[in-house]
Amino acid sequence: MSPSLDELLAQMLSPQRAPPGIREAWGHVAEFALRPGKRVRPRLVSLGWQAAGGASPEPRGLVQFAAGLELMHAFFLVHDDIADCADTRRGGPALHRTLGGGRAGEQLAVVAGDLLFVEATDALLSCGLPNAVEATRAVLAICRDTAAGQFLDLTFAELPLEKVCPSSARRAELLKTARYTIEAPLVAGAMLAGGRAELLAALRRFAQPLGLAYQFRDDLLPFLREACDKPALADLAGGKKTWLIAIAWQSLDETGRAELQRCLRCDDPSALARARGLLMACGALTRAQDETARLCALARRQLAHPSLAAVRTDLEQLVCLIERLT
Repeated sequence: MSPSLDELLAQMLSPQRAPPGIREAWGHVAEFALRPGKRVRPRLVSLGWQAAGGASPEPRGLVQFAAGLELMHAFFLVHDDIADCADTRRGGPALHRTLGGGRAGEQLAVVAGDLLFVEATDALLSCGLPNAVEATRAVLAICRDTAAGQFLDLTFAELPLEKVCPSSARRAELLKTARYTIEAPLVAGAMLAGGRAELLAALRRFAQPLGLAYQFRDDLLPFLREACDKPALADLAGGKKTWLIAIAWQSLDETGRAELQRCLRCDDPSALARARGLLMACGALTRAQDETARLCALARRQLAHPSLAAVRTDLEQLVCLIERLT
């Protein structure tokens, strides 16, 4: 019988996979992966399966594949937190902090992330569904883009603001997050049910603008709310050159640019308030909100395609959710 996320992690903690000396550490990895999260990817796998006319009730193999994607996501989170020097994740300490912090904790967390990637890939390939290999290859192809986007994201953080144009920042965000968040699980779910090329193309046309809207929404949150679901200072303190920051730089005068530059790499809470004021004054916040709305509208228009009829209502609800969040 194909396992769920809890069962996959229980297998990881078995004596065969977790010999004495590392079982406690693997337990921390399992706790990290099971922390409450949005769990949007399993739902999208299911919707992709339904769009392609997959059997109901859904087979246990689909549950395993979706659980494997959650392990893959946990792998990315572990490594992202190390790269971003993040202290917290999902209401608890980042895994490298749990494993001792400092250089040693980071090294252990890198290995733990590698383990999650291995377990995730094994879960995808061994789910027992006829098209598992093709669906896994589709996921891994998008993960290559995710790695490229992360590389660009980290590279841009070290560059002066004037060296990062909005189009480059936008491209990095599309690669790093947008395709991986929405497109990968939707398309993989459809492929597992034998979805045809026309359906897969329609799902991609829907997913890519919505995934980018989702990422822009995430960038906007710290500047729209006093409290949000990510550390409010994280992007500023990390010197992140998001599309929002890049368009603000283009819109500010020399004085405003100097002030925005001072806000970057600053972990003083007042930096967030100062940056918020700059983004509002130059119109960058409004422009980013408008672009997020435009991307949601573009995704919504794709829902008219006949091949998406079976899941149109559910995908419309996803669009509405992202719109409400901004």
